[in-house]
Amino acid sequence: MTDLTTTETDVLAALSEVGEDYSLYFRGIESRTGLDRDTVRTACRNLAGKGLAQYRRGLSDENTGMMAGAGYSITRAGCVALDERKAA
Repeated sequence: MTDLTTTETDVLAALSEVGEDYSLYFRGIESRTGLDRDTVRTACRNLAGKGLAQYRRGLSDENTGMMAGAGYSITRAGCVALDERKAA
């Protein structure tokens, strides 16, 4: 089982809400978790380093469809790790 902090688990759960094909900005993760931006940023980078999340550029705004920056998405390995964590 992958070693995850509570914060990393919370962020991974937020990413799982939109699935592997979509990404969230820090703001979207913040609103889903109640965590501050620095905490979200650190957790996302840690998760990416573990192969559980992926950084993506060129995201579009969900409301306007306009190009709006970058964010993170859950990977298949992240889905497995989250399922394992929930089952433990």
